[in-house]
Amino acid sequence: MKKALKTLAIGILTMQMLTLPVMMPVSHAQVFDSPSSAAPGFGPPAFPAAPLAAPPSGTEFPSYGAVQPGSYFTDDLGNILMYVNVWGEVGDPGHHVIREGADLATVLSIVGGPTGDANLKKVRVNRFMPDEDGQRSYLIDLRKYEREGDPAGFVDLKPNDTIIIPEDEGLDVGTVATIAGLVVSIVTLVTISTD
Repeated sequence: MKKALKTLAIGILTMQMLTLPVMMPVSHAQVFDSPSSAAPGFGPPAFPAAPLAAPPSGTEFPSYGAVQPGSYFTDDLGNILMYVNVWGEVGDPGHHVIREGADLATVLSIVGGPTGDANLKKVRVNRFMPDEDGQRSYLIDLRKYEREGDPAGFVDLKPNDTIIIPEDEGLDVGTVATIAGLVVSIVTLVTISTD
C-alpha cells in the first residue's frame, strides 16, 4: 500500500511539474517594431513602425485651425508647436501638443512622468515620417539621464512622433508562485523517492 501511494504521489507531482509551465497565464506582451526583433516563429509585429495615431489630413483643432499630420503649426503668440503621441507607462498617455525643440525629458514631464512600472531602459521613439537616413525607430535608455542628467542619448522630436514607455517586466506574483510551486514539488518528489 505504501509503495502504491508513493508511486501515485510521484506520478501526480511529475504531471504537475510538466503541466504548470504550459498553464502559466500570459500577463505581459512584448511589443516589437520589426519582425527581425521578434522571437522567431511568433508572427508579425504587434504594430507597424509608423504610429497609427496620426490625425486625418486637415483635422480642425480649436485655436490651431487645420493641422496636417506630421507638420508644425503655431499658436496665437507665434510659438512653433507640434503633436506627439505618448503611450505606455506615463501619468497621462495620449496625443499632446509640445513646442518645437522640446526634448524627451520635457515631454515626459508634460505627461506626468514615468510611472513606477516604467522600463526606462527600453524607451522607443517611432517616427511618423522617416528621417533623412530612412530611420523610423530609435531605442533610448533613459536610465543614464535619470542617474546623471546626461541627455546625450535623446533624439530630436518631430511632429507626430510616438514615444513608447514600456512596462518593466520584472517578476510578477504569478511567476514567483509558479516557480515556488515547482521547487516544492521537486523537493517533495525527491523526499518521497528517497524513503
